[in-house]
Amino acid sequence: ELVAWLHSPEAAETAEAEFDRVHVEHKAPAEIEESVVIGKDGMIHLPKLMAAKYGMSSSEARRLIEQGAVSLNDVPLSPDQYDVAVEAAQNAVLQIGKRRFLRLLVQ
Repeated sequence: ELVAWLHSPEAAETAEAEFDRVHVEHKAPAEIEESVVIGKDGMIHLPKLMAAKYGMSSSEARRLIEQGAVSLNDVPLSPDQYDVAVEAAQNAVLQIGKRRFLRLLVQ
């Protein structure tokens, strides 16, 4: 009701649909932040990427991967999968936890 009052009824419906999509259906949001990454030797080191992008330590990023809280294109990473091939990461959606999403654009 607040969104409808402050903006418009259409904006309220759009906001509610986006909320339901992310928090009820557990899907990726419609708009995902993009990040350009550069692979080294054909691989991308995810703990380093996560640490740089989200201000966490590399150790915390590794723990999240080991706990199964990180997935690439809706496929959870295995506990020791810290590196991902450049081909697999191109235009992939990296999900960290329930609410952090990042689209990878590989150069």
